[in-house]
Amino acid sequence: MKQIVHVSPRGCGPDHGIKAVKEALLSGQMSSAAKILIVALAVSIAASAGFLLGRHGRGDVYEQRRLGVMRAIVHQAGPGQMLLIGDSIVEMQALPPLCGLTAINGGIGGARSTDLVAFATSAITMARPSRVVFAVGVNDLYQGTDLDAWAARTTELAGLWPGKPIIIGITSLKARDHATADRMNDMLRHLAKTRGGVFVTGLTPQETYDGVHPSLAGAKAWQSRVEAACGQL
Repeated sequence: MKQIVHVSPRGCGPDHGIKAVKEALLSGQMSSAAKILIVALAVSIAASAGFLLGRHGRGDVYEQRRLGVMRAIVHQAGPGQMLLIGDSIVEMQALPPLCGLTAINGGIGGARSTDLVAFATSAITMARPSRVVFAVGVNDLYQGTDLDAWAARTTELAGLWPGKPIIIGITSLKARDHATADRMNDMLRHLAKTRGGVFVTGLTPQETYDGVHPSLAGAKAWQSRVEAACGQL
């Protein structure tokens, strides 16, 4: 899910934060464990900031880097593999082979359906997959969206691939979002049916470590449901 990074004119944004981290590390006043934690947090902040600011340019750079990694995997595994397009729920998984195919991780943390259209177009053209999984909508839910507009964007996204897609449902973290999430899942279910694909239930709250992202057990359950969906295509 997207985090909001506030950048002030006085330099309180990610670059300033990373500079402060470097100064703290060089001061010698931190334990090794604290240094490891701080570095991990700094990398996370920098990655998130790179995408979030990217709607104004920098995100395109991150997407191109992701495409470069995916292209290398396609060179190794060949075309005709499984491509998974989604947000951080996809990106944060160490994906094993799925349905007898190499799983190409096309997740972009923080992405909404509309953010993924151009990226998915390039990814599908490059990967030439035989199976495609779409796992989108969580960020649209949490950031707020017009459901009709969201349905149109998601239909456009799924229509980028001519085959029968596997479409993953979304999970709502807050009780106030449950009704909207149910409506969005109904739309996703209908989209999968009209495309001749399969709708797969998303993560349950119990399968996450923070209400959104998969735990180890949750990732395995999510992947097992994708495997089962392949048998229905």
